[in-house]
Amino acid sequence: MINSRINRINHKIDFIVGDLSNVKNKHADIVFLNPQNTFADSTPMRKAKPNSTPDGTFSLFKHLKPDLLSVVTESFKISQKIALKLPWYTDLNEIAELFHLVLSDS
Repeated sequence: MINSRINRINHKIDFIVGDLSNVKNKHADIVFLNPQNTFADSTPMRKAKPNSTPDGTFSLFKHLKPDLLSVVTESFKISQKIALKLPWYTDLNEIAELFHLVLSDS
């Protein structure tokens, strides 16, 4: 939102800030998702290292809350354009798998 003000285009953009329960039955040009910056065990992502989980791996399906599969599925009901903010150490294969699961069900 700040960047839109700096670039003087904020009058062209409607921001809906909140969780998905606040925006059901809406339509948008794009949905930007920033999953809670916490692992499922409540460890903040910024304090964790890629291999700091008990089994030494990071998984979109196991370690993020809320469940990313359901969040992305609900987001596709709002827009076909989805942007995700994820940790830099996210496995690219899991991102592909996530969208494959979402799109194969629709």
